Amino acid sequence: MGGHSMSDPGTSYRTRDDVKKVREERDCVAKFTERLIGEGVATAEELKQMEKAAVKACDEEIAQGEASPDTPPQELYTDIFHGDQYPIRAVEGIVQP
Repeated sequence: MGGHSMSDPGTSYRTRDDVKKVREERDCVAKFTERLIGEGVATAEELKQMEKAAVKACDEEIAQGEASPDTPPQELYTDIFHGDQYPIRAVEGIVQP
């Protein structure tokens, strides 16, 4: 169990022992991992490889997104609404879709 965000480690209002105890007793990812292994659905190595593949796929998608040009404000709500379009309030004023 961490804090509420990446910038909040959760130790400013909980002790390290409390955080460790919660992780050991209530970490749903760890519990599900144990269940998958215990029921023979997957091995620890298979789950480790799946996690590595997922992290790699996410890293690749993030890199692609960061390398892509920014979407112009006029396109931000294209193909999202059905029916009437509403003006979008922006720092620079109203953006008309």
